[in-house]
Amino acid sequence: MIDRPVVELGGVEERAIWDRWLAEFAFRLSMYVFPGIREPAPSATWDLDTLNDDPGYLKLDRFSATVEQALTACTPDGESVLVLAPIAESCNYG
Repeated sequence: MIDRPVVELGGVEERAIWDRWLAEFAFRLSMYVFPGIREPAPSATWDLDTLNDDPGYLKLDRFSATVEQALTACTPDGESVLVLAPIAESCNYG
């Protein structure tokens, strides 16, 4: 369980972080153009398809706990991890 405070960003600050992410990773919102981002090196990718068939969300809970532990372990005290909400909800794929 995360014991550090969570701060929700908004407005100009959130837009600046999104703009930086979009530029740095060359994000392309498309169902047909791959890859969708320019991955940094090193990077890791997981196939999350098995989470689609997960009664009770047990696999998702274990996965989330593992990622949370890893991020907590590798984030120095006083530093932050930014979590960006998906922008796909308001976008058209093309």
